[in-house]
Amino acid sequence: ENLNSINIRHHPAHDSRKWQNRERIQEHFPNIKEDRNRSFYHSLEKCKIFVTDHLGTSFLEAMQANIPTIVFINKTSYLFRNAFEPYLKDLETMKIIFFDAKSAAIHVNEIYDKPNDWWFSDAVQRTRARFVDKYASTSRDWMNIWIKELRETALKNT
Repeated sequence: ENLNSINIRHHPAHDSRKWQNRERIQEHFPNIKEDRNRSFYHSLEKCKIFVTDHLGTSFLEAMQANIPTIVFINKTSYLFRNAFEPYLKDLETMKIIFFDAKSAAIHVNEIYDKPNDWWFSDAVQRTRARFVDKYASTSRDWMNIWIKELRETALKNT
């Protein structure tokens, strides 16, 4: 529905012709625009909605940056630790993560005009904050936090 406003960004490592992603997408969607900005962060800042098909660094960074984010994955392609399951369930409940592209596309179309109404709702923000605190936390004091964690881990293992 909103194809005219989509910018696709290919992973830099996928510039080779091995998978021919660019060609295959171009064949099916000849008018789709490609984001060739060198800075992912600059592009992310301009995103109305960030949509991705994997739980990688870009997903974590979008969540940390508090950009409306949707991820669709094939659940059977991932092995999740038991400790991650509550987070996964919360992300699914809040419609951040989907296990099929069609459901994700329906959600994007539903929220497209006002994504911030969904994203900045108290429930979604609580879920996002809880997830980010556990899996995408950032701090200016990161080095001291790591040193403390490493010392505590070393003491537990002695």
